[in-house]
Amino acid sequence: MKTGRDPLRALAALPSGSLRQRAATRTLTGLTVEEGARLIDLALRRLRRGTPSEVGAATALVQAILPEWGMSYEQRSELYTTARELGLLAAMLFLSPPAHREAPKPRAGIEATLSLGHRKALARIASAEAFAKLGAEKDARVARELLKNPRLTEREVLRLASLRPAQPEVLLAIAQNARFSTRLPVRTALARNPYSPTSLAFQLLPHLSDTLLREISEDATLHPQVRQFAAALLAAG
Repeated sequence: MKTGRDPLRALAALPSGSLRQRAATRTLTGLTVEEGARLIDLALRRLRRGTPSEVGAATALVQAILPEWGMSYEQRSELYTTARELGLLAAMLFLSPPAHREAPKPRAGIEATLSLGHRKALARIASAEAFAKLGAEKDARVARELLKNPRLTEREVLRLASLRPAQPEVLLAIAQNARFSTRLPVRTALARNPYSPTSLAFQLLPHLSDTLLREISEDATLHPQVRQFAAALLAAG
């Protein structure tokens, strides 16, 4: 890097959350395209074998390429093209083929007797017994409110993350939830769900163990490129 600084170390010194995430985006956009592509590749490898502080910083750098953090389509395209030309593993992170399985349109159930506003309000305070009646597995708006509920446990979130068929917007809501998204069982369930957006699976795979990556690479229910990326991460060590 021409900067003379270790970007991962600088990011690791920042508190986790939006502050670090914005700094990661600024770091990438302040580099040349080749430097940025190589830094993303380095971050991807640190996710697999780094210290806890390095993993936190690397996660922010890998997530910085997502559109929600301000990176333009043109910037993403240039980084992808450069990473591919350099033969970097990080090129896979820019791909977003359709999910391997297309979720059917959800049918109304008992939750149809309640308005959306009522269901969202109940989701924030409902007991575990009432969760299944709110239709959170069908509507990301309700799922996001449910994920704020202090009574919600990992068990219920795993149920949502493992459902097949599943609505991709609901799976994304789980992945974006700060409370549950860092938990390994939840990450694993999302990565192994064939209804997950492939771009989400690509983001999650580097966090998984060699054993899980091997299982995913051999799972015929998953998108071929998800399986390919899992195998490539294993081969990279």
